Amino acid sequence: MTTRTQIKHGSATWWVLQSLRDFGAMTERELLALGTHETPDALQAVRNLHMVSKNHDSQFELQPKGRNALNAANKARSKSHPTTKAGSRTLVNASSRAAYDGAELRPYAGRPGAMDAYSLPSLQGEVRVHYRTGEVMA
Repeated sequence: MTTRTQIKHGSATWWVLQSLRDFGAMTERELLALGTHETPDALQAVRNLHMVSKNHDSQFELQPKGRNALNAANKARSKSHPTTKAGSRTLVNASSRAAYDGAELRPYAGRPGAMDAYSLPSLQGEVRVHYRTGEVMA
């Protein structure tokens, strides 16, 4: 029976495992160049716990035991929060207390021909701009 090995998120051992997960297999020299003064001891500790091992190219690589311990530490760090669902959106101010429907943004239909100008191409500088559809978007 195997006991679960726990590591603390943000510790030097966590950093070694996280680096190997993020960057892939590395030599000891590469790991030490990336790390801090605690890295050599942390590397030896995770080797003794069989979380990392050397491959045939003499590079350290993450083992399943190390990956499981790293995932557990990261999961414990980011505990799930209860999800909240947004309620209905209402506009509440001095003049309105109902749900907003955007009526003032719709095309004006009060006078015939009032929206005809929007069907013509517009100018930007001295160049005509032609829209793809050629129609007014409501």
